[in-house]
Amino acid sequence: MRIAVLYASKHGTTEKIAKQIVAGLSPQDGNAINIKKEHPDIKSFDYIILGSSIYAGKIQPVMDAFCRNNSSALKEKVIGLFICGMETDEIKQKAELANAFPTELQEDSVTKSFMGGEFIFEKMNIVERWLVKRIAKVSNSVSMINDHTVKRFVSQLRSHLFLPDIDINDEVTETKKSQTVETEDDDVAVEVYSGSMWDCGMVKSLLNDAGIEAFLNNENLGTVAPWIAAPGGAGAIGVIVARHDVKDASKIVDEFNQSTEDT
Repeated sequence: MRIAVLYASKHGTTEKIAKQIVAGLSPQDGNAINIKKEHPDIKSFDYIILGSSIYAGKIQPVMDAFCRNNSSALKEKVIGLFICGMETDEIKQKAELANAFPTELQEDSVTKSFMGGEFIFEKMNIVERWLVKRIAKVSNSVSMINDHTVKRFVSQLRSHLFLPDIDINDEVTETKKSQTVETEDDDVAVEVYSGSMWDCGMVKSLLNDAGIEAFLNNENLGTVAPWIAAPGGAGAIGVIVARHDVKDASKIVDEFNQSTEDT
C-alpha cells in the first residue's frame, strides 16, 4: 500500500498539513510530494491525497493543471482532497471546497476538507503583506489551522484504508513580527519612486504602513497631462519622503520592485 499526499504550497501551510497527514496515515509507506518541484508517477501509488492553498477562491494553477492533465490516472485511484485558506465563514468554506477541484474528482473522493490556514508575514513579499493588512485587517502572523478537522480527515482516511484509528499530534505555531521605526525632523523632500498612479499609490501606502511619511508628487498633473510632468509621460507621478527616511524607504521600494518582477 503506497500513499502519496501531493500538494501545492506557497508559504508552507499546505506543506505542513500534508506532512501531518502522512505521519497520521503511514510514515513508512506515505510520501508528501511538492508538485511544484517534483513530477510523481501516479501509477506507482495506490492512494492519493491532493491538497492546495486557496487564493481568490481558487487552488494554485499548478495543482489545477495537474488535476486536469492527470484526470484519467486519478480516476483509477482512491482520492482524498483538502484545501487551506483563511475564510472563516463556514458556508463560504464549503463553497470554496466545492469549487476547488474538478467535479469528477470531487465525486470520486472518499473525503474532503477545508483545513483552515495561516498568514505568515515572514514569508510574504511586501505587496502580499500590504494586501493582507488592507483586506483581512491583520498585521501579524496568525495560524487558523483547524486541528480537529485535520485529525478527522486522517481518521476518515484510516477508516477507509482499514487502519486502526490513532491520535496524531499537530504542531502549529503562531509567530509575530514587529517593526522599529526611527523618526527625526528634516524638511528636505526626496523622490524615492516614480511610476503610474496605481503603483505610486501602493508604494505610498507601504511606506505609510512602515511608519514613513510619504506624499505623491505631481499627482494631479501626472494624471491629467503626464507628458508635461515628465518626458514622454513615463514616471509622471513620484513618491517623496523626508531625507532622513530615504534609506529605509529605499529598502521598501526595492522590495516592491522585486515583488512586481516576481509576479
